[in-house]
Amino acid sequence: MDILKIQGTILTPDSGEAYTAALKRNSDLSSLPAKYVVQPAVYEDIPPVLAYATSQTPPIEIAVKGGGAHSSTWASSDGGIVIDLSKLNKVTLAEDKQSITVQGGAYWGDVYEVTSKAKVDVVGSPLWFVGVGGFTLGGGFGPLTAEHGTAVDNLISATVVLADGRIVRASHNEEPDLFWAIRGRFQTLHSICPRLTAPSC
Repeated sequence: MDILKIQGTILTPDSGEAYTAALKRNSDLSSLPAKYVVQPAVYEDIPPVLAYATSQTPPIEIAVKGGGAHSSTWASSDGGIVIDLSKLNKVTLAEDKQSITVQGGAYWGDVYEVTSKAKVDVVGSPLWFVGVGGFTLGGGFGPLTAEHGTAVDNLISATVVLADGRIVRASHNEEPDLFWAIRGRFQTLHSICPRLTAPSC
């Protein structure tokens, strides 16, 4: 892993407190000791990590951590690589305030800080400490679901890093089969979604 040239950070058990903090999850039961924790700074940091993991014999397990709120071990790996999206946490409201784009490491608290200032809303979690990516791609039932549907139903587009390293945009008009596949299948799909766009309301 040391040979990878990425802009982000690579942590190991020798990295001390930074490694320990990166392993922290909402539940201690869902935290496993990864061999490496990679914190991408840009989307382009992710493909080299995937290539490295798949080039090993046997291939190294990869887990992806967005918010880390789920009680399962989906976002952890015992002896594998965790791609921790925490540095990719930007929230951008469109100029016309009709949509909002959120990176995969953001929490709903980050989103609500932006939407409250702009006096708009979005279908999201009632809990600020839940990650946007896992909540949305897993379905996303929230306070506004009765009126506007689930978070995943409102998804406009997603930036997706595929297992072969390609970075694509998926929507109803671009890569429509992939767009169908990522919605509600976040725990089994072989891809990573570091950016999502949804409408405001």
